Amino acid sequence: MLVVLAPGYPSPKNPSFCAFVHSRILSYRQKGTNAVVFILNDTGRKTEYEYEGVTVYHDSPEEFARYVEQNGVTHAALHFINERMIRALSLVKEPMPVFIFVHGLEALLWHERIFPGLLRSPRLLAGFVKGAFVDTHRIYAIRRFLRETQHRCRFITVSEWMKEKAVKNWRCSGASDDWSIIPNIVREERFPYREKSPDMRFRFLTIRSFDTGKYANDLTVKIILALRDHPRFAQMHFTIYGKGRLFQSTLAPLRGLENVEIHESFINNAEIAQIHAQNGIFLCPTRQDAQGVSMCEAMSSGLVPVTLYNTAIPEYLPKDGRLACRDLKDMTALARRLIDEPETFAELSALGSCFIREKCSAENTTEREQKLFAGM
Repeated sequence: MLVVLAPGYPSPKNPSFCAFVHSRILSYRQKGTNAVVFILNDTGRKTEYEYEGVTVYHDSPEEFARYVEQNGVTHAALHFINERMIRALSLVKEPMPVFIFVHGLEALLWHERIFPGLLRSPRLLAGFVKGAFVDTHRIYAIRRFLRETQHRCRFITVSEWMKEKAVKNWRCSGASDDWSIIPNIVREERFPYREKSPDMRFRFLTIRSFDTGKYANDLTVKIILALRDHPRFAQMHFTIYGKGRLFQSTLAPLRGLENVEIHESFINNAEIAQIHAQNGIFLCPTRQDAQGVSMCEAMSSGLVPVTLYNTAIPEYLPKDGRLACRDLKDMTALARRLIDEPETFAELSALGSCFIREKCSAENTTEREQKLFAGM
C-alpha cells in the first residue's frame, strides 16, 4: 500500500486544491496500486472523508506512524515536504522507500522568489517576510532530514531546472540513480485537441493567479496594450480569469477596453476545457515555473502559448524555437505573427498539442512513477 502525504487534497467544497495529486492517485488506482492520503496537523483534530473513492485522513504525525505500522504500508510519497512530514517519518520505526516529489515552493530559497509587486502594500511585504522565515526554517529541516534519515529516499521532479535548484539548495545528491524527471500528467481526455479554425487566432485567453508577480500578469497587460496599434485589434478578444491580491491593480489599465472580458474567479477543469475550445492563443508569461501546468493543458487543447523562455519553460515547448520569447518585445511579436499568419497559427497549434500530449501522457508520467514504486 502507498500512503501519500500532502498539504491538502480536493474535497466537494474545494475540488481544485492539490488536484494534481488526486489525478496521480486515480491513475495509480487504475493500475492496481492502493493509496490513501494523510494531511497532517498538530491540533488533535481527526477527520476522515472519501473523495472519488480515495480515503483522506486529517490526523497527527503520531497517528500517521501508527497507521503505517498497522496497515502494511510499503512506501510513502511526499508532496511539498515540510516539518510535519519529516516528524511523521521520523516516528516510523522500520525503514521504507520514500518518494519525495519536488514541486518548487519547498526547494527554493526566499531570495529566489522576489517578484515585482512585492512592495505594492505593507501587507504584501509583511507576508513575504513571514514566508521567508518559514522557507528558511523548512530548507534547514529538509537538509537535516536528508542527512540523517534511515529511509531510502528518491526524488521525483518535473524538470531539470527544478532538479538543479533542489540539489543546490537542499545540498543533496544529484546522482541520476536518486532522481527521476517526470512531468505532471496532462490528461488528453480532459483536454482534448480540437483543430482551431483561423478565426480562433483572434481569441486570447489567460487563466492565472494574481497573488504575486511570479506569473507576470503585468506583462500580459502590456502585450494587450501593445496590440492596440494592430489594424485588426478590434477583431481580437481577450478573456481573463484569475484571483489574487494584485488582480484589480494589475488589470486597471485594461478597464474600458470593449474587447477585454475580465472574470475575477477560478474555474474547474471541466470549465477550463470548454473555455479552451472557445479560444486560440494562451497568454501565459511567467518569471518562474517548474513546469507550467496551465500552459501544458492549454497546449493539449490546441491553444498556442505566448510565454517567456525561462526556468523550466524551454523543457515544455517544441524544440524548433518558434515559441521561444526572451522578453516582452518577443512575446508581442509572436502574438502579431499569429494574427498575421493563420497558417503559422494552425501549424503551431497542432505541433504544440502533439508535443505536450506525448511528453505529459500517462505512459510518461504516472506509469513511470508506478514502475519506480515497484522497483524499490
